Amino acid sequence: VRSGILKHTLPLAITARAMCTNQDILAITPDQERLDPKFLLFVLKGRSAEILRDGIKTGVTVESFHNGFFKTFEIPLPPLEDQRRIVAEIEGYQKVLDGARQILAGYTPSFDVDPEWETFPLAELIQEKPKNGYSGKPVAHPTQLKVLSLSATTSGKLDITKFKYLDEDIPLNAPCR
Repeated sequence: VRSGILKHTLPLAITARAMCTNQDILAITPDQERLDPKFLLFVLKGRSAEILRDGIKTGVTVESFHNGFFKTFEIPLPPLEDQRRIVAEIEGYQKVLDGARQILAGYTPSFDVDPEWETFPLAELIQEKPKNGYSGKPVAHPTQLKVLSLSATTSGKLDITKFKYLDEDIPLNAPCR
């Protein structure tokens, strides 16, 4: 997968129709008399961390799966009717979660402010003045030191997938220390 997504995410989907794929996409076609496709999807999603840890080989430019990894990857195989029951249960929970996400998306925490409460400048209530983090020079290769990039917070939410690698020692007097 050329985007580098396999560094942090296992992209999984069920296609709605027959498709052709390129060399960067691995297609798995289950025997539907034995394995429900949605059950397989949920099993793979549930074990994505294990798959990314054990099944990925690093390349010079992109990551890919070890040859034959999924041929030897073992999954539980309950009877087909149990698979469908498990899928229905997961989909039911997913609907509840989707509804909760919609509620949270429109929610803004608020409370009444008592006019008797004192107010203070924020500077009097914090230990140090606000400071920017360390902005080192990024390198193109993976290193032991990952730092969040500015784009990790520009949406107003923390996105830990937006990072850069540094290959330097951070000075002791850097603002992030």
